[in-house]
Amino acid sequence: MKVNLRIPTSLNEITLGQYQEFAKLDGKLEDTHDTAIQLKIVEIFCKVPEIVVRNMKATDIAEVCEIINTMFDTNHQLINKFSLGGVDYGFIPELDDMTFGEYMDLDTFIGDNDNLHRAVNVLFRPIEHKRGARYTIKEYNPDTSDNAKDFPLDVVLGAIVFFLQFRQGLIDGYAELFGHEEREGFSTASNFTSKWGWFNALYGIAQGDITRFKNITELNVHQCLTYLEYTKEKNQIEAAQIKNKFK
Repeated sequence: MKVNLRIPTSLNEITLGQYQEFAKLDGKLEDTHDTAIQLKIVEIFCKVPEIVVRNMKATDIAEVCEIINTMFDTNHQLINKFSLGGVDYGFIPELDDMTFGEYMDLDTFIGDNDNLHRAVNVLFRPIEHKRGARYTIKEYNPDTSDNAKDFPLDVVLGAIVFFLQFRQGLIDGYAELFGHEEREGFSTASNFTSKWGWFNALYGIAQGDITRFKNITELNVHQCLTYLEYTKEKNQIEAAQIKNKFK
């Protein structure tokens, strides 16, 4: 049976949504010798029904899989701007200027394939104003996250790599807050912290007053992390002083 395929030639021709769909499978792109994975690679990334793929020659399927697999074997670079559907999108101009709420959502969703589009929705937003190479972007709107599923994958992966480098810098820079054994991030501290994640930190800054949550999420991320680190060190010193007092 003759089948006409449109094989993507770059990650720019693959969407985040397609990548998320594939990532749900129990397999990896490297598993090109697994027949079931091969079928899904062609079905998802070439946008053809499974029944069509099953009528293809095994050698053709393997060749397509190899082409697609090779595209992922590259260094992902940050792409600051791109256009999609008549809308110009821009990466957050300065990550250090992001709000605590934006960072909380990024850190929460960046490692979750099912919610990866939510993280990307924080990083890229419609451009409001441009002047030369400089631009401003719209305020973060969690309700527009589904749009990110259509973003090209080269843009997405470059942004994720760039953010993870920034995130590691924060973890290193606030070492007393995140702890020497917690190099993966804030949510690995304990079973309690793992369960409640950034809500626990937000609760601490608000001192239990939930009416302050919204205002706190709009503060700069460094302001909040500095406060959390200060509070943690202060509590540790006071606890040690009390312990020594009763020895």
